[in-house]
Amino acid sequence: MKKRIFSCFLCILLSFCFATTALADTSSEGSFFFSAKSNFINDPAAIEQKAQSMFLVEIYDENAKLIGTGSGFVAFDEHLFITNHHVVEDAAFLTIYDDMGNSHIIDLLIAADEQLDIAILEFDAGSNYDALNLKANPDLRRGQQVLAIGSPKGILNTVSEGNISAILNENGVEIIQFTAPISHGSSGGALFDDSGNIIGLVFAKHIEGENMNYALNIQSVIDFKNLNAHGNSKSLIAYNQLNTNSEKNNPALNQKKTSDYILYTHPTQGYSVEYPESWIALDSTNIEAMMKSLADNEEFSSLNLEAVVPQITQMEMTMFMDIFGTNINIVGQEVGMSLTASAFLPMMPQMAQQVTASLPDAKLLDTGSLYEIGGNQYCTLCASYTLAGSDLYVFQFYAFSGTTMYLITLTMNASVADMDTVEAYTDHLLETLVLPAA
Repeated sequence: MKKRIFSCFLCILLSFCFATTALADTSSEGSFFFSAKSNFINDPAAIEQKAQSMFLVEIYDENAKLIGTGSGFVAFDEHLFITNHHVVEDAAFLTIYDDMGNSHIIDLLIAADEQLDIAILEFDAGSNYDALNLKANPDLRRGQQVLAIGSPKGILNTVSEGNISAILNENGVEIIQFTAPISHGSSGGALFDDSGNIIGLVFAKHIEGENMNYALNIQSVIDFKNLNAHGNSKSLIAYNQLNTNSEKNNPALNQKKTSDYILYTHPTQGYSVEYPESWIALDSTNIEAMMKSLADNEEFSSLNLEAVVPQITQMEMTMFMDIFGTNINIVGQEVGMSLTASAFLPMMPQMAQQVTASLPDAKLLDTGSLYEIGGNQYCTLCASYTLAGSDLYVFQFYAFSGTTMYLITLTMNASVADMDTVEAYTDHLLETLVLPAA
């Protein structure tokens, strides 16, 4: 589904990586438009009560290594735990924490759907937690106030307010775009309406947008659960091994996997980053030899390699190239600047004009965001353009270490790019980029 919904934009799935019987409450919601905040959103005691059935999720692999965090909640009955599919993929078990610091291990999966990004898991012996109310067929409207609860960056049960900004329908699946702030680790969290009912399962945010966040209409979760109500549980290990074997038997899927990474350190500039082992890295130390090997490769027929060489050698850049020709990523050091990220941010409109002026048929999609990942601050820019008949999207991240700025550029061929691969690599790149000390 993520490929369908975000074919024009790069979204980061929000799990933070280091790489049955009760139906929904159908009580009335009341009016969506009002001059004062509704009872639930303005009632800390009611919010606290809902938070008792919300959890921080720690994700562990087969070696009991912590590989990420997410969010989740109890719904339908005390036995069932709801989160996103991308939270549980690659997991051997989850350790979840409630508001009181109590922990539970969950390793049994009832059902999961990668395209819908839903996972329904099972407590081994019940839970003693109240099942949260899910609003069946919620009557959603733009401007409606909402409240999100999740555990971004591992911070347990963070609460944020906002409204519904848009209601999207992709191939019959309804997606809620909302403004309540979320971040990495919010995946699997709950989006509540003004009456305290869950109306959405949080799954993504727009990396280049301001408070452009997304939740799956909870009716999809209700329908999915009803279709799988009588399914037998299986271990997370067995489920993920089955999926892995399916990918290994499918060459097209296997080509796109980027779970194995190689650490790259620039020979002179000192920055380091991890990149997929299926890619190649070009810098001044190997560009001539690599150019010769690429000259006859059909995948790079549209790439002007003669123009690439001066860039790499003169600017001491590194170009990481997907050998399948889907994406090109450049990491290069810019000149030292007596600017911090916050001081550079007001210059972004002028920078955006320069970038779009240098690209054919360019259209600016977004600019001006400032955020922090992996201890580094970034300003961001996103544009589309056409080159050699191909529609391309370019995402630029300006990273700062002291007064030195580093430029990370991800260029994506819109017609052939695998969005899951792009999202996974961008997230991993920004998490693993280590800049020289200021």
